[in-house]
Amino acid sequence: MPFKPEELPLIESYFQNYCHKRNKPEFYDKLHLEYEIDNQSFVLLEVRQHWRDPTRQTRSPYAKIRYIRSSETWKLYWMRRDMKWYLYDPHPEAKSYVKLLEVIDDDKHGCFYG
Repeated sequence: MPFKPEELPLIESYFQNYCHKRNKPEFYDKLHLEYEIDNQSFVLLEVRQHWRDPTRQTRSPYAKIRYIRSSETWKLYWMRRDMKWYLYDPHPEAKSYVKLLEVIDDDKHGCFYG
């Protein structure tokens, strides 16, 4: 089930601020972070200039935070080289998406920001 209309604005606002804080204005055209909503998930993406054609952009997902309504938990996934999502074993879930965004920032295992 998708997010309820009353839930979405607050969560979306938090993800907008998260991306905005990490984006550097001087590099925005070359590299910045965005998010997408995919049903019950927020997907974080790295958007950068295409290496051959600077007029194009590539969008690479690197983290997904999914809400599981039945257990009221958020699960954290990372994308491996095979382009499949895997549960992030060191810290797979939390009661808050805020905590999982902190885990992504820490990136102790180099899975999100390399």
